[in-house]
Amino acid sequence: MNETYLLVVREQPQSRETELAPLLDELVTTFGFERYTARQSLIGFGRALMKRGAYDDLKSVTPLLDSYGVAWWLVKHCRPPYPQPALIRNFTKRQDRFVFDTADGSFVLGNNEPLVAVLGDLTGTPIQKLVRKSAYQGERTTGTSQEELYNQILMAKPVLDLIIPKTSSEDRGKLRAVLRLIPTKFNPDALGELKSPSAVRNFDQVIQWLRDRGGPFALELDFGFLKLPGCHLETGKLDANALQRNLKSFTYYSWYMAQMHAQKNWRAEESTRSSGLEDAVRAAEGVVGGASARILSELLDDEKPVASAPADPPEPDPLPSPPPPIDHIRAILNPKKILGFLFGTLVVVGGIYGLADSQPGQRLLALGMLVGLRYGVFLFVISALMFFGSFRFLKLKRWIENTPTSKTRSMAMGMVELIGTAERAYNLFSPMTHVRCVYYRMRKYKKQRNPADNSQSGWMLTKSLSSGNVPFFLKDETGHVRIDPLGAEIRPSHSQEFYGGQLGTLLGNTITLGPDDRVVEEMIPEGSPLYVLGFAKPTRGLRQSSLGMRVARKLRLLKQDQERMKQYDTNQDGRIDEQEWEAARADMEREALHEALKEKSEAQPETEDAVIVKPETKGLPFIIAAREEQRLATNYGIFSGLLFLGALGSLAGGVVLLLKTIA
Repeated sequence: MNETYLLVVREQPQSRETELAPLLDELVTTFGFERYTARQSLIGFGRALMKRGAYDDLKSVTPLLDSYGVAWWLVKHCRPPYPQPALIRNFTKRQDRFVFDTADGSFVLGNNEPLVAVLGDLTGTPIQKLVRKSAYQGERTTGTSQEELYNQILMAKPVLDLIIPKTSSEDRGKLRAVLRLIPTKFNPDALGELKSPSAVRNFDQVIQWLRDRGGPFALELDFGFLKLPGCHLETGKLDANALQRNLKSFTYYSWYMAQMHAQKNWRAEESTRSSGLEDAVRAAEGVVGGASARILSELLDDEKPVASAPADPPEPDPLPSPPPPIDHIRAILNPKKILGFLFGTLVVVGGIYGLADSQPGQRLLALGMLVGLRYGVFLFVISALMFFGSFRFLKLKRWIENTPTSKTRSMAMGMVELIGTAERAYNLFSPMTHVRCVYYRMRKYKKQRNPADNSQSGWMLTKSLSSGNVPFFLKDETGHVRIDPLGAEIRPSHSQEFYGGQLGTLLGNTITLGPDDRVVEEMIPEGSPLYVLGFAKPTRGLRQSSLGMRVARKLRLLKQDQERMKQYDTNQDGRIDEQEWEAARADMEREALHEALKEKSEAQPETEDAVIVKPETKGLPFIIAAREEQRLATNYGIFSGLLFLGALGSLAGGVVLLLKTIA
């Protein structure tokens, strides 16, 4: 039976994204990677799961990763090859070794032996505090130091696994012992004068002693950040069963860390001499967008990181911030719309009751039901609606197939079809996964329960958010063009679901998940393939109006510059008369026109001359889809065919009822 392996990579800083573009191209074309997923696993600050598969298939990718300086690990996807680690009850510190006493016996750790220490928190509280510092718009935060992260883990519900590998060459990669230390479960008498009434302080002192032994030491702290199979960290309000599940996940995570540190490819990590504490904070930086680079000297070695993994976070995104998200539920619950709906409902219900109260009305209602059911009128109405939907999708399919694909630089005004990649115009991030995107849509559902037996009866939509009408760009090999998505039929490419207690639900401050909540997030990530069918119109009018605004701004600045104003005081009377002001205005107009012409010559024509919008003519399509043209046309064809078959079935049923009634 083929075993499944996981390819884990060291994520690279945002500054290397351009440099790594050829790597992404080769991963897609040669090895069949999905571009968006590969990019997400490569860019960031931490470790990430890139792909799972057979060992030989994944191993063939590693030379390419080496050529670009990307550290990697191949770990086996399986259950840990050991039971729950032996719990340390007591320990003794001697001059050249530590002796740990467990229920399974005593284990000796020499001062010169390598040790991998995996520290984690079973509640997820420190991770929540880090991640909640990030807003959905991608604003970067500062002030979260490595020391703060370490202390937050200690003050929550910490657990420490000590992985002691075998040191002989023939046993490389094998483990000699895996021990577990919990603050309240060991006897601290060996600390002597350093013993404290605080179990956390005693726990911390043991970690310091283990680090200061003199042998190779690595401290891993990114449990909950690195998403590997079996390592899910539940958060929120946790009962005893949830904590036990988190402890099991932590055991899986320790085994993965043991495999990673046993591999020769750890040389890339050893060259940085960075502890797992630095890894954890960098993983947090990749999520929340930035953190303090202060080093915790007690836990890190003195050697500096290599240049390929700089400690400084990337520069903030220069794009402007987008407007707040649109709450569609709140828009639907607009007081005017509610009053209109209630008024219409009252009119309809009142009319029905009015008919039911009178003898003629009752007869009329009975006749309507009789005709609708007995003569198949209801089925005819359903058939007509299905036919309408079928022809609508068929029309969309024909538009996609028959509209020629244009390039942004040479497209004509009117209905156009464009194919390229999505590019942001605003600093927009998806609220749950915190991914750079040009559009997102997020829906929150609440689990409905049956009052009788508390069983689930369904899901109710409680919140619907989207990035609304934030413009973005479509980019192809000839340039890029602005897309105004107002009124478009948008079909995102990526969808993810989140449930109560998952880490991903903590990103941003727009929603909070409970145990009965479910969130569906859809988005079009930046750089993903993009198909647009819409109406191209010129923007010359906007450019002309902006020229007047440019002149007005220059005149305001001129008034504030007293030295320059003196240049226009030709008669030296200390004031600017009407003739002198007209001369100043003429100069400002020439300067503004010169700047506008210069910007036009430097800019790509398509970004200045046109924008893709919804057609003004009713019935023309406006489609934005993050998928291939052929796939989109095929989907519309399938929808059209299914509706057409349903319409034929309803029509046939109505005809049968009508013939039976007539006969």
